[in-house]
Amino acid sequence: LDICGIRISIQLTEARHRRMIERRYRSFLARSMPDILIETQLQPMGNDGDSTHAPDVDCDDRRRTIAIHRYDFDAALDLRAGRGYLLCADRMTAFDSFLRILFTHLLLKSRGFLVHAAGLRFGDAGYLFPGVSGAGKTTLSRMAGESRVLSDELPGVRLASEGWRIMGTPFWGEFERGRLNVEAPLRGIFFLNRRAPRGCRRLPDDDAYLR
Repeated sequence: LDICGIRISIQLTEARHRRMIERRYRSFLARSMPDILIETQLQPMGNDGDSTHAPDVDCDDRRRTIAIHRYDFDAALDLRAGRGYLLCADRMTAFDSFLRILFTHLLLKSRGFLVHAAGLRFGDAGYLFPGVSGAGKTTLSRMAGESRVLSDELPGVRLASEGWRIMGTPFWGEFERGRLNVEAPLRGIFFLNRRAPRGCRRLPDDDAYLR
């Protein structure tokens, strides 16, 4: 998988699991050499009733090792060696949650992060639309059309030599059709507010920084 320019290889023992993951992340499959190889076993464990429990994440000061535990998966990675293991519940929701947590930490080592926002691309430019749940990220994504949606929930942002760039990810909310594995220069950030009058207004810098 190639997500936000970081490549991981998921080693699986069962062909059924491989096909399941290939279907779910088909737009993010990569053939180039991975940065990290993760030996993975999917098996029955945990249950959806525990989904309110926050994961436990342990890493050293330089994020060279990462251990992640939640009721439905256990993982440990040595980023120096480029290897790790994952024991995960046999559910796509569990595997996808693991990837979201993993890439949150991997991106921090690469001058990047995942942001809770809608990410849209218009022409050669990308835009972020942050908002709490219910602010309208998915509604805006539906209005924009799937050919412009980088993600309606967790796009990636990375600092490159030419400036900030926004990247498509396979991490979606309700708008599951957005599958663009592309990136674009980040040209603007718009904060969604369903209660405000229609249109846009420029925020003072201090207000924008706080938001």
